[in-house]
Amino acid sequence: MSAAPALLIWNTTSLSAELSGTLSKPQLQVRSNLDAAVADGLRAAIGDKVHAAEATVRARVDRFADSAAAPLGAKVTQVKSQAAAQVGDARRVIEAAQQRLEQQLKKVTGGIRIP
Repeated sequence: MSAAPALLIWNTTSLSAELSGTLSKPQLQVRSNLDAAVADGLRAAIGDKVHAAEATVRARVDRFADSAAAPLGAKVTQVKSQAAAQVGDARRVIEAAQQRLEQQLKKVTGGIRIP
């Protein structure tokens, strides 16, 4: 436990003693919140460690996920590029076929435009 939670315990600890009874049969009652203060201090110290461990684990998981996702991102980019190239090739083939059809149509119709 660090010094801060330990100081917190001592700042919040209370102790009371009560003396009662008779001289021949005295009674002493002692009350303290020391147990609760220690528990609170431990909870605070452990809570900080749990949060730090959680942050460390999250960082490790993020690094692992990023390293696993990077090759997939590269593959997605590659597939997109290939798909774009194939679509471009297909458009050029369609445009060339359309031009050939239009030329054949001109030959057949003698240049008359058909709507």
